[in-house]
Amino acid sequence: MRTCKILFFAVLSFFAMTMCSQAEVKDVSFRYGRGFDGKDFDQFDIAVSMALPWQRSLNSGWLTHFDVEGILGVLTLDGDTAVKPSVMSNVLVTSPAGKLDVIAGIGMGVMLGETKFSDDHDLGGPFFSRGR
Repeated sequence: MRTCKILFFAVLSFFAMTMCSQAEVKDVSFRYGRGFDGKDFDQFDIAVSMALPWQRSLNSGWLTHFDVEGILGVLTLDGDTAVKPSVMSNVLVTSPAGKLDVIAGIGMGVMLGETKFSDDHDLGGPFFSRGR
């Protein structure tokens, strides 16, 4: 029953950002990562990035625009699992030719399920921050 509640909250959190009527889906990505301090953590992510309608052209030709990214991650180690829904807002600055993007973002999330995988890997509690 606890697993059903965790999955329900994770899916609800992940898709809540789609209710923003001014955003349009920019891309969807799937990610996989493995390893952490010699342990075999596996992390699976699905991310949806949505462009927000606010943008500004600078006199130099550079374009400043914004997006929001919703990430649903699952972290596993030795049969223990944590579900990690999070939201990140980004500021993007694109060069005049569109060949260079500079991205800065900050976000937050909640970890549902395990936060202590062993005596060696205590992730510090259910809340976490993201940045780039």
